[in-house]
Amino acid sequence: YALQYIQNEYLLFLEADFKMDVSLSLDEIQSQLLAATGMLERGAEVVRLLSRKDQGCGTFKDCDHHGIHLLAENPGDRTRNWFAFYCRDHPHTGSSVADCLRVPDFRCFSSWDSNWTLNAVLVKKSSMLQKKYPLGTGPDKSIAEIGLQQFMQQDGFESVMIGSQPSWMTWRLPLCISYEGLFIQEEIETAT
Repeated sequence: YALQYIQNEYLLFLEADFKMDVSLSLDEIQSQLLAATGMLERGAEVVRLLSRKDQGCGTFKDCDHHGIHLLAENPGDRTRNWFAFYCRDHPHTGSSVADCLRVPDFRCFSSWDSNWTLNAVLVKKSSMLQKKYPLGTGPDKSIAEIGLQQFMQQDGFESVMIGSQPSWMTWRLPLCISYEGLFIQEEIETAT
């Protein structure tokens, strides 16, 4: 709902447990943000800016992890494949990922190899509002419309994006990752 009122075209989404990698220089930060906006202008739907350092709660899969299933046909088995794209010499990435920019370093792939997430990402407002995608039943919807339709249910949006057929993964949308990233995930405990 709020997307239509935001004046900026580029939006950075961060959850509360992300912070800037303060070891980066201002030039490195600016360079990555400028490159990320360029990736969005060239057609990427989402650019991930998650740092490879301190991935939070141990979810980052190292290059030798056996949970990478680049040849799987079932989308559910492919949700974490994108972690392998941080590994330049992973034996099975082949044509699944491409180096799309060298300085700063960005790699591009499709949503076929990635779960849906808004953790430390840059998106283009007009794409989120205007591009429509099939959900299998009813009219095609934008990502913003899917979110608005599901806002009352805690996991409703993610369930539609991942669990429906067709879904985020089967749409095979272009995505990019910053190889080094800008934002570190630091798990925080909240009082209840």
